[in-house]
Amino acid sequence: MNTLKYSFFFTLAIIISCTKPPDYSDVPEIEFVSFSKSVLQMATGSSNDDFTYLTISFTDGDGDLGGGDTSTVFFIDDRTGSDFLTFEAALIPEQGAGNGISGEMIVTLPTTCCIHPDPLYSSDGCGAPFEATGVDSDTVTYDVYILDRAGNKSNVITIAPLTILCH
Repeated sequence: MNTLKYSFFFTLAIIISCTKPPDYSDVPEIEFVSFSKSVLQMATGSSNDDFTYLTISFTDGDGDLGGGDTSTVFFIDDRTGSDFLTFEAALIPEQGAGNGISGEMIVTLPTTCCIHPDPLYSSDGCGAPFEATGVDSDTVTYDVYILDRAGNKSNVITIAPLTILCH
């Protein structure tokens, strides 16, 4: 009986050791994971006091994310179509023997301004007289993508909606 048990574990160990590492594409891929919270207070003037932590998973076959002049994370405000936030990603060390990298990045995402649905009240969104108009909140989504140091653009994801309290 012991011989059979040891043969089973030996065979299992051989199968596991022969498993190929994942073969990621050289083009990065990202996926929305979560927010630490999904309701934020509106930015007032130039103050972005409120924020959420955004978690995004990633893979990159050539492992060249972060640490370079062109490795950047982009956030596009779907309400306006313009860049909301752009930042350089920190260097992510390669894992294993040349099979790329995978993991999760956590980004501190600051709040933004409410944009009033009536153009009469939405000059820049911040500081507009929302109290007098009955608009209590705004919803924003962001399209997010990354560029690696080789200039490969990841897939574009739309992250879950955030609610911005306008008062």
